[in-house]
Amino acid sequence: MHPESGRHIFRIGSSDSSFVLNGRYPSFCGSSSYGDARQSQEVQSIRLEHEKERAARENLEYRLEQLEKDREEEREQA
Repeated sequence: MHPESGRHIFRIGSSDSSFVLNGRYPSFCGSSSYGDARQSQEVQSIRLEHEKERAARENLEYRLEQLEKDREEEREQA
């Protein structure tokens, strides 16, 4: 631990090679950074938006089918 900052200092030869190589703790160690949490929130937000858009598309496709059926019935009755 660095005496002035109170932070751990990792150097080549450290047992935490993931931190040495990319500056982040490995996901399995249980410490999630703010960036990881924010990215996870963004992914969840995108998934929810995708689901809303999919449901809206399905609704529009159903309505279009109904309109086409109604038009065909009107033609048959005419």
